[in-house]
Amino acid sequence: MSKLQLRHPVHMPDGSIIKALIARRPTSAEIEHVKSISAPSGRDLRLSAYAHFTDVDRMIIDELDLEDLLRLDDLLSELFYEDKS
Repeated sequence: MSKLQLRHPVHMPDGSIIKALIARRPTSAEIEHVKSISAPSGRDLRLSAYAHFTDVDRMIIDELDLEDLLRLDDLLSELFYEDKS
């Protein structure tokens, strides 16, 4: 698991503030689950996968600043491809 400290926290309608996301390596079953999600575009599928792998509601991912979204993309790419040897 890796923590991503948001440079632009997400302010939720209930007044709470999301300041960080915890990303984790997905299991094979989770990868298959994400592949089965019906999404109108590759972007929607990717954002749904980000929500799944950070255990947050998709609405939070949708509200991320572009800078934080790109940093999350980099972090998840590292987790997917990190060498376990």
